[in-house]
Amino acid sequence: MGSLSVAVIGAGAAGLAAARELRREGHGPVVVFERCAGVGGTWLYDDKVSTNHHSSLYASLRTNLPRETMGFLDFPLVSSDSGDSRRFPGHAEVLRYLQEFARRFDLHGMVKLQTEVLSVRREASSSWKVTYSRKQEEKEVIVEEEVFDAVVVCNGHFTHPRLADIAGIDGWPGKQMHSHSYRVADPFHGQVVVVIGYKPSGMDISRDIAGVAKEVHVAIRSPAAAAANISQTQQMPLPANQAHPNLWLHSCTVHIYVERAEGDGSVVFQDGSRVKADAIVHCTGYKYSFPFLDEDDAGINVDDNRVGPLYKHVFPPRLAPHISFIGLPFRAMLFPVFQLQSNWVAGVLSGRIELPSQEEMMKDVAAFYSDLEARGCPKRYTHDLGTSVRFRVRGLAGRAIRAGQD
Repeated sequence: MGSLSVAVIGAGAAGLAAARELRREGHGPVVVFERCAGVGGTWLYDDKVSTNHHSSLYASLRTNLPRETMGFLDFPLVSSDSGDSRRFPGHAEVLRYLQEFARRFDLHGMVKLQTEVLSVRREASSSWKVTYSRKQEEKEVIVEEEVFDAVVVCNGHFTHPRLADIAGIDGWPGKQMHSHSYRVADPFHGQVVVVIGYKPSGMDISRDIAGVAKEVHVAIRSPAAAAANISQTQQMPLPANQAHPNLWLHSCTVHIYVERAEGDGSVVFQDGSRVKADAIVHCTGYKYSFPFLDEDDAGINVDDNRVGPLYKHVFPPRLAPHISFIGLPFRAMLFPVFQLQSNWVAGVLSGRIELPSQEEMMKDVAAFYSDLEARGCPKRYTHDLGTSVRFRVRGLAGRAIRAGQD
């Protein structure tokens, strides 16, 4: 296919990796659309949560992977005297790294900042019309359109919160928030707080809040979700309890976190125990969302956080390769995955790499879904590389990164 014009939606880690790989493959123009005022995506910390668009970072967040696994394959996240040298650095260090990546590979000139993609529509010629709004210096917003040969979607999946479904919550008088809007623990001083969920954000935020709250009660799906030796409705085991004696754990069934909420402020857990709480913090994850896409146009739909059908989590078989998705997987060494996916997409678009036929790709997707179902993996874990038993990207690493090339 040769050189193509490509729109990249999002200038986070996935979008920056895509921009670099597309240009290295000889594509152009490559235009990256970013609605925020800087590159970095979810790593662009914003302490203002009253705006329509803000990141999901809290002030105390550190990486839950060591820096050795956080960088791109040929551009490691090395420590520096002027930055955060910890092996598990804070979010500001990751943002610094992404900004340096963009500078090192001269990506800033490809990015249109403060530009929000409103719609992506397929044209009869197999090209794509991208409609976007752009902020001017005097806060004026103008709407423009451009046509591209291909679109690469890199808009992330940490901006549309999923909330726990709690019976009676509409009549509950306390305060609710999602971890998406959590920044610091101070507003919870002296309160009784229920934290729903105990994956990384739930772990971090419950301990954060325990430093100032009267009590913190953590509701999890099952005891195995936190630790095999934790029984229902008890204080955290050592060493967590030693540091936070006001932290309790409540385990629930697979399908519900909390039994119900009541008008007197009580939160009732599945085992019948209850607490009168001032606040509930939902650490319950996010929804995949592509508000700028028409599902039929894009050849995909989102069903319980399964984006599909997608061949190897990237290509919709019906429209491949002219639209692709980079950055959907989670629970993995994500920056290297983004880079490998980007190199694959760039190579397919140029003709250097050949995809299977539409029929073969659909068969592969169907087999993958059947495998997950047979192993009892819910749809919402389709893109979870730590849970889905086959992230089947055979040959991806072999096709990818030409180390040392700029």
